[in-house]
Amino acid sequence: MARDYLNTPPTTIRRDDRAVTEEAWIQDFLHTAAVGTLATVHDGQPFVNTNLFIYDADDHAIYTHTARVGRTRANVDEHQKVCFSIMTMGRMLPAPEALEFSVEYGGVTIFGTASIVEDEAEATRVLQLLLDKYAPHLNAGDDYRPPVPEELKRTAVFKIAIDDWSAKKKEVEAHEGAFWYDEAPILQSVQQHNTWQGTLQEINIAPEIGAPIEAKTTVEVVAGKGIVGNRYFEDDIENGVGLTLIAQEDIEAVQQENNISITAAETRRNLLTAGVPLNHLVGKRFRIGDVLLEGVELCEPCNTLATKYTDYGKSLITAMLHRAGLRTHILSSGTISLGDRIIPEEIE
Repeated sequence: MARDYLNTPPTTIRRDDRAVTEEAWIQDFLHTAAVGTLATVHDGQPFVNTNLFIYDADDHAIYTHTARVGRTRANVDEHQKVCFSIMTMGRMLPAPEALEFSVEYGGVTIFGTASIVEDEAEATRVLQLLLDKYAPHLNAGDDYRPPVPEELKRTAVFKIAIDDWSAKKKEVEAHEGAFWYDEAPILQSVQQHNTWQGTLQEINIAPEIGAPIEAKTTVEVVAGKGIVGNRYFEDDIENGVGLTLIAQEDIEAVQQENNISITAAETRRNLLTAGVPLNHLVGKRFRIGDVLLEGVELCEPCNTLATKYTDYGKSLITAMLHRAGLRTHILSSGTISLGDRIIPEEIE
């Protein structure tokens, strides 16, 4: 018998196998997503407003802002019940039949009650949190003047108290023919600028093959050779192992999806990254701090890692297929340190 969706809770998800109930995953998504869409209604007509936002876990609320007067403000003054949504898209997943074509995705929908933040101190706090999220490299008072009371007369700060939420995602491992949608940026600034940036989370080296891994806060790298003090120093040009990287996101996925508690150090890759699309950097140039690198090939898991350096066996090879890191050539010498920014190299 078909489900009566008009008489089910609004958080009901049609595909139970896609539902995400892990609160930590939902909160992390809300903390890191770039934009969200607020849905309001007036006289039966829906409206949406896509905007920057922050999630405050302590308040269990979403905060966003618009002009002091406008459609969103007018709608919220009349109807406080709102919806707020964020989503991300992964790879396209082709299939032999058109009906079976699919896509990787993650999404969170919030059902809440909106209100205007009238308290001056609270509104100022929220605006500063927005600045801290989207411009973490700039300091209030040093790089810019922080929000002042006069500016609040022109700004409406919205609080969306979360009454309930639902989340879902679809992720797959290996999928024949999977590809990324070639999204052409519409904004000229995006077309001409970097579309991603990440940070360096860990540095790990071993002085000899098979030696224990040593964590470092900073290392020197030499173009065409490798990391000073590392086991593969001077092997860069011939073998493309001057420096290896692995993504924090891939480590976490292996841990959560396969119940394998492997750490970045156990993978024996040199650098742990966050926010870097490593699998798409083969043949591409990028920088860690001032050091220029070029992706050579993916580091696929091997029997040595699965049996000699860890006890996870063949299950590790399956779990880490296509997410075990990247081999690179080092194109310029310099120093790499924890916290360094990682960005693509812009080609004129």
